[in-house]
Amino acid sequence: AGGFLQSVINGYGGIRLNFDHLMISKVFLPRGTSKLEFNGITYLNNIFSLKITKFEKVLRVKKVDLTHPVVVTLNDEIVGSLSEELVLTTSHDDRIILKAVNLIENCVMKETIVGQRI
Repeated sequence: AGGFLQSVINGYGGIRLNFDHLMISKVFLPRGTSKLEFNGITYLNNIFSLKITKFEKVLRVKKVDLTHPVVVTLNDEIVGSLSEELVLTTSHDDRIILKAVNLIENCVMKETIVGQRI
């Protein structure tokens, strides 16, 4: 069941979760459909929906968590901060990136040394 959900969300929805951002790009509609909707997608306690139609995709913010600010970019151009008024309508191939502001900037990965006790 999990693999099926991943194929729909990540495949058709084009949603990719990375360490420091969430990206939505290259969406597709399943054959024989005219619309696909994802409601209640959560990223850092911010909730939004994604609607894919034959000609466009629409990102609509439902709830904003001010303790986790997020910047929105469209094809590498900053659109602004995530806000409850934000509705972003783009083509299927446009790349939307939601990037956390100040996400664990001081976190540094240490080199793994075999046999070392911590």
